[in-house]
Amino acid sequence: DPKIPVLYQVDRTRDGKSFCVRSVKAIQHGQPIFICQASFQKTQPSPIQHQFTMPTVPSPTELLTNEQLINKYLRDPNLAEKYRIGLNKMLAQEVPIEIKPVNPPNLYGKVPQEPKQLFWVRARGYIGECD
Repeated sequence: DPKIPVLYQVDRTRDGKSFCVRSVKAIQHGQPIFICQASFQKTQPSPIQHQFTMPTVPSPTELLTNEQLINKYLRDPNLAEKYRIGLNKMLAQEVPIEIKPVNPPNLYGKVPQEPKQLFWVRARGYIGECD
């Protein structure tokens, strides 16, 4: 329910020398709607790499939000009516997360795009103190 704030309960599950674990529960209407357990490791030198390096992308301040992109698309007089209806439905939904696409879709498909999407994502509003 986007009209009701989400309460995040964060529990310190484990604090070790190298690793720490946090359990996060998102609650609305007194019921959990999402549960996550995240592990963090202190930076240590290692020959093994378990993830890709961060791609070079524009900072979030340089990008438009989903809502701004939709408004931009809706201003196009050549936009097909079926897209206009779908975009207006998307715009009418309140979403508690701000999403900024790094490589927004090309609605006219004139230029092929790589089948990969990159986003900057953050919660809207205050979510509490960090530790």
